[in-house]
Formats: sequence, C-alpha cells, structure tokens
Amino acid sequence: MLEILNKAYQAEHLTGGRPRCLSLENQLLLTLRYWRHYPTQRLIAFDFDVPLSCVSRTITWVENTLHEEGSFDIEGVKDKDHWFAIDVTESPIQRPKKTNVTTIQEKNTDIP
Repeated sequence: MLEILNKAYQAEHLTGGRPRCLSLENQLLLTLRYWRHYPTQRLIAFDFDVPLSCVSRTITWVENTLHEEGSFDIEGVKDKDHWFAIDVTESPIQRPKKTNVTTIQEKNTDIP
C-alpha cells in the first residue's frame, strides 16, 4: 500500500508543490487507524499533532488513491447483499397532560 501511495505522490508532485503535513507512512497509519477504530477526526488530529483539515484531506486522498489503484476496494453503498429491518411502530409520547389550572391567561389590554 505504501508503494502505491508513494507512486501517486511522486506523480502529483513532478513539478513541485507544497509538501504534505505528514510523511507517507504516517498518512497510511492515520488512515488505517481511522478505518480500524473509527475515532473522531479531532482525536486523530490531536494524536498526530496536525490540524483537523489535514486529517480530513489525508483520509480522503489515501482512500481515493487506493480505490483508483483497484486492488484495495472498499465496500460501499452498492453492496446489495445486506438486508436490515427498521421498527416503525408508534409509541405514545410520555408527557404531562395540559390542564387549565397550569396555564395562566392574561388579557390583551396591557399590550399597546
């Protein structure tokens, strides 16, 4: 996986450009950690000491690069083998009943 990312990085930066905020090894580690444990991106940013935007860009870039290569395909919404059921039965809301004693009514004469 690291070789694939290295080739893609070299192809993108042939004419130069701004370097990434993390090394390729750390980018791969960050993405694998995100896939395995699914923590918040804010927590990953804290652990790697990088901005939150860097985490988001890194995950997106690694996912897209590995997906374009073809050998690391991630299951997505298009997978039709999974079925699930949703319970949509109605249940009453538990709250106090409204009575005339609890509401206070005022006349509109005080309003200019």
